[in-house]
Amino acid sequence: MNKHDWFLFYLLSAFVFGCCLFLGGFYPVDFQKTGLAPSPLPPTKLNGLSLNRPKKQYSNVVFMVIDALRYDFIVPEMMPYTSRHCKIKLKASIPTVTLPRIKSLTSGTISNFIDVILNLGSSQPLQDSILHKLHQRGDKVVFYGDFTWVDLFSKIFTRYESNTDSFYLSEFHEGDNNITKSLHKELRNLTSWDFLILHYIGLDRIGHMEGSNGGKIFLKLREMDDIVDLIDKALAKKLTEPKPLLLVTADHGMRNGGGHGGSSPEELFVPLIATGRYCTPQNKTPEYNQVDIAATLSILLDVPIPSTSIGCIIPDLIETLTPEEKLYAFYYNTKFLVDKAIAKYGKKIVEQMDYFAWFETATDAHTIYLTNILKENTTSPYLFEKAKLNYIRSASEVSHIFARSYTRFDFGMILFGVALTGLSTVLVFVTCITSTNLSKKIHEPMIYFGRIFLAAVSINTIGYVFHYVHTSNIVLMCLTTVPLFVIILLSLELSKLVLRSRVIFTLDIPISIAFGILFQIFSLCSTSFIEEEHQTWYYLGSTFLLSLFWKNISTTRLKVITFSSSSSLERDILIFFKILSPLTKPFFAVLLTVFIRRLNQTGDKWMRVPDMGDWFVVSENKIYLSLFLIFSLLLIIYQLKQFNTPLQMVACIITCISVYCYRGVIDAVVFFHAKHFNFPFSPFLVLPFYWLSVLFILASSYWPVIFGTTKDSKLDNARVCKLLGTNLTVFTLVSALLHKPHNVFLVFAIQFILKCTFRLCDNLRGSRRRLDAQMILLYKVVVTIYVCRMFYFYQGNSNSLATIDLNPGYIGLSHYNPLFVGIMVTLNTYFAEIFGFLYLMLEIFQKQDEISISKETNEFANYATEKNNYNLVTTIMAAVKLLTTCVYLILMVGFRHHLFIFTVFSPKVLYECFSILLFYLNVSMTNLYFYLLHKII
Repeated sequence: MNKHDWFLFYLLSAFVFGCCLFLGGFYPVDFQKTGLAPSPLPPTKLNGLSLNRPKKQYSNVVFMVIDALRYDFIVPEMMPYTSRHCKIKLKASIPTVTLPRIKSLTSGTISNFIDVILNLGSSQPLQDSILHKLHQRGDKVVFYGDFTWVDLFSKIFTRYESNTDSFYLSEFHEGDNNITKSLHKELRNLTSWDFLILHYIGLDRIGHMEGSNGGKIFLKLREMDDIVDLIDKALAKKLTEPKPLLLVTADHGMRNGGGHGGSSPEELFVPLIATGRYCTPQNKTPEYNQVDIAATLSILLDVPIPSTSIGCIIPDLIETLTPEEKLYAFYYNTKFLVDKAIAKYGKKIVEQMDYFAWFETATDAHTIYLTNILKENTTSPYLFEKAKLNYIRSASEVSHIFARSYTRFDFGMILFGVALTGLSTVLVFVTCITSTNLSKKIHEPMIYFGRIFLAAVSINTIGYVFHYVHTSNIVLMCLTTVPLFVIILLSLELSKLVLRSRVIFTLDIPISIAFGILFQIFSLCSTSFIEEEHQTWYYLGSTFLLSLFWKNISTTRLKVITFSSSSSLERDILIFFKILSPLTKPFFAVLLTVFIRRLNQTGDKWMRVPDMGDWFVVSENKIYLSLFLIFSLLLIIYQLKQFNTPLQMVACIITCISVYCYRGVIDAVVFFHAKHFNFPFSPFLVLPFYWLSVLFILASSYWPVIFGTTKDSKLDNARVCKLLGTNLTVFTLVSALLHKPHNVFLVFAIQFILKCTFRLCDNLRGSRRRLDAQMILLYKVVVTIYVCRMFYFYQGNSNSLATIDLNPGYIGLSHYNPLFVGIMVTLNTYFAEIFGFLYLMLEIFQKQDEISISKETNEFANYATEKNNYNLVTTIMAAVKLLTTCVYLILMVGFRHHLFIFTVFSPKVLYECFSILLFYLNVSMTNLYFYLLHKII
C-alpha cells in the first residue's frame, strides 16, 4: 500500500468512527446495570382515606404471543374461534421487530431504535418488567418459544425451552410443534405454574418466505386458532376461583408483502384477545398502545407497576373489578406516571400542566366518592365517572408526553461524530480533485501527536467544566478525548492545505454529474423522497445511461456521414450496420432496465402494487418461474466464460445446477423435487456439491499462484485480472444461490449493463489523453454508483427495515449462526454495491494500459506516479459516498424533532452508515488483497 492508500484508509476509518459516535449519541444504549430506580409501592391511602387495593384476579395467566399476527388477521374466515372473543386494537411502537416489542410488552417502555441491530444478536437482560415483579413475589414463570425471551429473562423463568433456531426461516412447523407439545404437559398441571408464556414464530417465518398472502399463512392461522381453542377449553375446566386468563397478542404485525420492521399500519397494529368474560365487547373496537399491557397486568395480578413503564390501564380488561377497585387502578397508574413526570421535569413545571390539574380533579372526585361510601354507604355514578375520566385523560397525556420525549440525545457524541465525518469528507474531496499531497512525512511524530493529545485533553476538560458539551455519563466524557484528538489532527491537516499548499486542480467534474450528486443529496431533506428514493435513482440512472448512449450515437452519426459519399448503396448499408453494431448491446441494456424495474415494486407508495415477483410466487405460475430461473442460470454460465478455463466452466455449470436443485428441493420451482425420486433429497445433500464446486474454482486459480512453479514470476496485469475474474465468478455464483429465484436474473443483468456502459464510456475518449483518461474513470465510477443503486432497489430493497430479506442467511443452516447469517444477509442485501465494486476493480486493471494518466507536467508527474487509476477510482467513489452520508447526518440533527424521525429518517441513517462500513471493508480488504499478492508472488 502506498501513501495515498494509507491516507484514504485513515480518512475512511475516521469517518466510520464518526458514524459510530453519531449513532451512539443519537440512539444511546445504556450499558450500565445499576442505577435503576425501584418501583414505588402501590399506594394505600388517598387524602387520609384507606384504599381498597384489588387482589390477584387470576390464578393462572397464559400469555400467548403469535409473532407477526396483525390485527386484520383476526376474522372468522381465518381464525373462527379466536374472532368470537373480545378484540382490542393495540398500536406497537417502531421499530417493529421482535426484541424491542418484547421489551414493550413486558416492561411498558418504548425501546431504543438501536434495538434493531441488537435484535439480530444477543441482548442485555432487562432490569425490570412484569415478569421480574412476579418472580420477586415467588410466582412460577414458565416459557416456551422464541429464544429472544431467554436472553432477556433467563434468570426469571422457573423452566423454559426455546427454539435456538428461531431465525431459521425455512422451517414453519417444528418449532411451533415443540411449543404445543410442551403446552399439553403444562395444561395437565395448572398448579405447577402461575404465568405461562408461549411465543409462536411460524407465522412470521411464512411471512418472510411467502408474503402475507401465501397459502401457508391461512393454514398457520387456522393452526393458531386451534391452539387458542385448546388453551381456552383447558383453562375453562378449572372450577375453583379465581379463574385463569388467556391473553393472545403479537409482538408486531406483517406488511402486505411479508416481513416487518417498518411503520405501515399492517406492521403497527396488532390484536389483543382476552377469551371468556374478561373483556366487555363494544360497538367500536377500542384502540390502545402496546405499552399498556404491562401496567394492566400489574393491576390484575397485584404486583407493582414496572419502574420503566409509561403505559396506561386498559379499561376493557379490568371489568371484573368493583367500581372502587377500578378507581384504585386508575389512581395508582396515574399517580405513578405523574410522579415520574415530577422526577423528570420538576414539580413546579408539572404543576403548571393541564394533566396535573386533571389529576387533582380526579383525586378530589375520588376522595368524595370514598367518603360517601364510608359515611353514607352510597356510591355516586357521577363522581365515579368524573374521577375515572380525569384519571384516564391525565394518564394518557403523561404517557403521550413520555412517548414523544423518551429518546435521549447525547449531544457531545453527536457533535464529535458530525465533526469527524465532516472533516473526513472535506479531506477526501481535496485528495480527489487536487494534486495536493496531504500525507507528507511528519518530523518527530511522537512529539507532534503528543502535543495534539494534550490539546485534546485540555479542550475536553474545559468543555465539561464550563458545560459547553454534555455526554450521558463520565465514561463517555473520558472517551471523547479520542475523537477530539482525531478532529484536531484532521483540522491541522486541512489548515496546512489552505495556508501553506498551492492547490492544483487535476479533476474536472462535469456540471451534469455534479447536479446529479447534489440533486440526490438535497432530495434527502424530504421524507417522501426518502420513502420513494428508488424513483430518484431510477431517474438519475436512466438519464445518465441515456445520455451516454446519445453521446455515442452522436459520434456514430459523424462516422456515417463520412461514409455517405460512397457510390455503392450496398456498401453504404453494410458500413452503416457495421458502425451501429457496437451500439446494439447498449441499446438492449437500456431496454433491460425497463424490464427488471418491474420485477419488484418497492418504496412506501408502490410496495402494494403487484409486480412480476408477486406473479411468479403464485403456485399456478411456478412453471414459468422455473423456466425463468433456468434461463437466468444459463445466461450467467454464458457470462462467466470470459473469466474461467474450460475445467472451471464445468464447475460453474455444476454450481448452477446445484442452485436449481436446491430451489427444487425446497419446493420453490418445478422439474426437480424430492417426491419425484425414491432417494430422500434434502438441501443438505444438494448444497455440498455447490460449495465444493465453488472451492474448486477458487483453488484452481490460486493454487498455481501461491504454491505453483509460477510463484516467482512477475505479478502483471494479466494475472491480477485473472484472479479478480475468479473472485467475481465466485461472488456471482454465491449471489445466484442467495437471490430469490426470480431475482437471479439480476445477477446476469447487472454485469451486462455495467459492461455495456463501460464500453460507452471508453468510446468517449478523445485527443486530450490525460484529461480524457481521468474523465473516463470519473464516468465509470459515477455509472457504477448509479447502476448499483438502481439494482439495490430493483432487488426489492427500500429504506424501510421491513424489506430486509432474512432468508438468504439460513440457506443450508440447521441451527442459528449469527455470524454466518449476518454475512449472508449482507451479501444479498448489498449484492449490487459489492458486485459493482469488484467489477469496477477488474475493469480498471484490464484498462490499466489503455487508460493511463500521462505525466504532462513535472508537478503533476510526481503526483501521478503515486496516485494511479486504482487510487483515483477509490478516492472518487469515497468522496461521493461520504458526502451523501455526511450531509444526511447533519440533516438528522436538524430534523431530530421531526414527526417522522424514527419512522423514515432513522432506518435510512442505518442503511447509509452500514453502506459506508461496507465500502470501508471493500477498500480495506482490496488493499490487503493486493498487498498479500505482492508479498506472495
